[in-house]
Amino acid sequence: MIMARITIDGKLCQFSTKQSILPDSWNITAGKVKGKGAGKINALLDDIKASLNTIYHEQQRRDN
Repeated sequence: MIMARITIDGKLCQFSTKQSILPDSWNITAGKVKGKGAGKINALLDDIKASLNTIYHEQQRRDN
């Protein structure tokens, strides 16, 4: 299972991306899937990251 982790005000939050791969298919350094079929899952992970960044920036604007 591929899990996503973020830290909010020093508190860890993690959730499932609902994607799973074999551990050997994970590139630890890049934080992405490697090998056959990686494109689809990596695109989904990029979308999740982009959504989290958007939420973060919206919260920053609201707090300022």
